[in-house]
Amino acid sequence: MLHKKIAVLGLFLFALAGCQIQGYNIEPLYQNKTIPNALKKVYVPTMYGKYGVHLHNKLEYLLSPTGSPRYRLSVVFKHAERELAIANDDSSARNEIRVVLQFTLTYIDGSGKTDKKFSTIGLANYNALSSPYITEVSRESAYKDALSSAASTGVLRLAVLLGNK
Repeated sequence: MLHKKIAVLGLFLFALAGCQIQGYNIEPLYQNKTIPNALKKVYVPTMYGKYGVHLHNKLEYLLSPTGSPRYRLSVVFKHAERELAIANDDSSARNEIRVVLQFTLTYIDGSGKTDKKFSTIGLANYNALSSPYITEVSRESAYKDALSSAASTGVLRLAVLLGNK
């Protein structure tokens, strides 16, 4: 009996996935064939510094730019760190890294017209351990995780923005 209910529910969800919502023009991003081409026309300028290089490489990987670019995606990032947990000896035991990426999408047609501005946030945590080396390695890894998370969210927002043009 339970298997029959699960099978019926599965068929219902499968049928619902193929239906369009009438009157709302809603289309999943993975069905819009123009979005990957639009993302490939976005140029990401070189960023400097250890975290800038990591962010640039992540965005280049996610966007996979080819051909002549149509847009320039400038990114400014800010980061902050705060203590989340305090150990018995008044030292921090767990820290949070918060990265805010501010994106600016500009046309490259010579007009310099700014098309869109948006921002994303990336969070990551790490443990402060007794070994300074291990703590620093954990901290660096957490920064990269926060940047990667914010960059991925930014590319998704960019896909939505370019898909609605």
